[in-house]
Amino acid sequence: MVTEAAKTVILLSCFEPFGGDAINSSLEVCRHLEQEGISDLKICLLPVVWKSAPEALLKEIERWKPRIVLAFGQAKRQGIALETQAENLDDFRIPDNAGQQIQAQKIIDSAPKYLPSTLPLEELLECLSKDGIPAALSHSAGTFVCNHLFFHLQNALLEKEILSGFIHLPILPTQAKDEDFSMPLEVQVKALKSMIEVLASGL
Repeated sequence: MVTEAAKTVILLSCFEPFGGDAINSSLEVCRHLEQEGISDLKICLLPVVWKSAPEALLKEIERWKPRIVLAFGQAKRQGIALETQAENLDDFRIPDNAGQQIQAQKIIDSAPKYLPSTLPLEELLECLSKDGIPAALSHSAGTFVCNHLFFHLQNALLEKEILSGFIHLPILPTQAKDEDFSMPLEVQVKALKSMIEVLASGL
């Protein structure tokens, strides 16, 4: 008998709203995908809390045993940002949703300064470019909860046969004062579908 966990190949994580925002683009996009009921896809919502976020994601990885983990967050970027590496540094410019503002602190003392994404980033970038969706490689995921989660994710999956990484999605037009730093929901949904298709084709 094939269990639900055995059939799951891709796990997506997204974040709750933070910083005074009522919505988070990563959550809205993942909700849309969840409603479509895409096969072999699981979605988990994470708190914007430095300690709880990685703990929750690692529990979901243990639960579903995915072959690919895509972690998403939102940022004021002009396109989709495919993060190449996580930095071993917490230096929050604002408090997280639990009111904690960690500054100038290593995430894991014994770990390297950087840990790379294991996603096929060039292939993902190419597929987005073909679809006419603005995207670029990014070499800094910041030093807030997104990067904190990314670093823990990559460290936990070292030497495991699970592709993983972090992608920053632009904010939505309803969140933006400057339209240069936003992307419509339908475009972001299309982008995620394209990336999922590329990743699934390699399994």
